[in-house]
Amino acid sequence: MKNRILYISITLFLALIISCKRDIGLLPVKSVPLPANACDSIRYTNSMAAIFNNVCCNCHSGPFGSGGVDLSTYPNVLAKVQDGRIKDRITNTNNPMPPFGLLPQSKVDSILCWIDKGAPQ
Repeated sequence: MKNRILYISITLFLALIISCKRDIGLLPVKSVPLPANACDSIRYTNSMAAIFNNVCCNCHSGPFGSGGVDLSTYPNVLAKVQDGRIKDRITNTNNPMPPFGLLPQSKVDSILCWIDKGAPQ
């Protein structure tokens, strides 16, 4: 009986690992460039907070955020912008954030634009 449970557990574990391949189900993202002056109006409070709250804070919020990262407040996000982690993780195709695949290119472009403008609040 114990061998049967072990066999079933190993089989389910392997099935889970195989099904978690990152590129399954991801559609190619078409890049739509931002208008020339779009960066001027992007602020944390009017654009970025919604992205971070909807995409990142499910895992990265509070004192026990995944990886010790809390992105639930502007000062915390700003600290990760300044150390380069936000930019690195949203553009890293080998180890993307969010872990289910890169953000849509329009959101990546908005975040990068916001960072390039100094990440205004």
